[in-house]
Amino acid sequence: MKAYVVLEDGKVFEGKSFGAAGEAFGQIAFDTNMFDYQEILTDAASTDKAIVMTYTEIGNCGISAETNSKKISASGIIVKAACKYPSNYTSTGTLGDYLKRNGKIGIESIDTRAIVRHVRNNPKKAVLFAGDETPDFAKLAEKAKGWKAA
Repeated sequence: MKAYVVLEDGKVFEGKSFGAAGEAFGQIAFDTNMFDYQEILTDAASTDKAIVMTYTEIGNCGISAETNSKKISASGIIVKAACKYPSNYTSTGTLGDYLKRNGKIGIESIDTRAIVRHVRNNPKKAVLFAGDETPDFAKLAEKAKGWKAA
C-alpha cells in the first residue's frame, strides 16, 4: 500500500505503508537512535509527533513483550527501511505488526535524510497518509497547516 508524508508547505514524500491505513497528523520530529524506537514511540513526549528515524533500518530488535503492552503515543513513524525479520530473544513481533495493532501509521522507503534537511531549521506539521488511493496533496497540506496539537 502506498503511503505519503505531506508537509504543511506542500512538500510530499512518497513511500510504502508498513503500519495501519489511514490519516494521522503530527509535528515532524527526528531521532538518530538505532535501537530506542520502542521507547520513542511510547514516550508521552512523543504525543502529536510524527517521528522520523534517520538510522538506515529500524525494527531489527522487533518489539519486546514489555513494549507490546504499551500504548503508542506518537502519531506515526517514518523510516528508510523497516525490518521484516527481527532477531532478538525478547522479540514478540515486528514493528509493523505493533503499529497495525495500535492503529498507527508506519511509512518506509523514504529518504529520511531529505525530510530532516527540509525541516531541520524550520519545523513543520505533517499529515501521514496510508491507503490504496492517491490523495489530494494540496488538501492534505492545508489540513496539516490547520492542524493544532491536542
